[in-house]
Amino acid sequence: MKKKYIILPFIILALCIIICRIIYVTKNARTPVVNKISQGESVVYKGVEYSVLDATLWEYNDFFKHYEDVADYASDIEDDTIMILLVELKASINAEENVLDLEIPIEYLNIFNGVDVFMADALNPSLSEGTFKSGDSIYIPYEIYKENLTTEQWEQVVNREITYDLSLGTYPEKNKLMIETVISGGE
Repeated sequence: MKKKYIILPFIILALCIIICRIIYVTKNARTPVVNKISQGESVVYKGVEYSVLDATLWEYNDFFKHYEDVADYASDIEDDTIMILLVELKASINAEENVLDLEIPIEYLNIFNGVDVFMADALNPSLSEGTFKSGDSIYIPYEIYKENLTTEQWEQVVNREITYDLSLGTYPEKNKLMIETVISGGE
């Protein structure tokens, strides 16, 4: 019984220290600086200069009809439940030490999506073949799923009424490449 009373003050002290630390960090933490870069303008990230050249929104089956070299590994999916946003970026090496980052997340309607790496590999053979040159275009595909959105949000995607942001970096500085114009694929 005496041991419980001896341990209790240490537990209370530890909880107080943790709570004080949480309050201190919350009060003093900086929010990241967010730089918004318009479509067509460029930003340097990890020694590579990126700019969004084009963005095309495809219906799922139309995309695979147009890009026959890309494997359709999910062919049993209904066409009207997925759209593919294909973003064309210009990537120019800007520094001797650089990292060409293809896994750039996209943000839309408070949702973050990652890159479909299998499609990205098929769409950018120069990267795997080693023939990529500074200033070449790279194509990054993003799958947008109807089941992740409300009916109203899905209609906004289909009607090309929303903007997309590519996020380069997170803290202390976040660069958002804005995609303001999206064209329809297959027309």
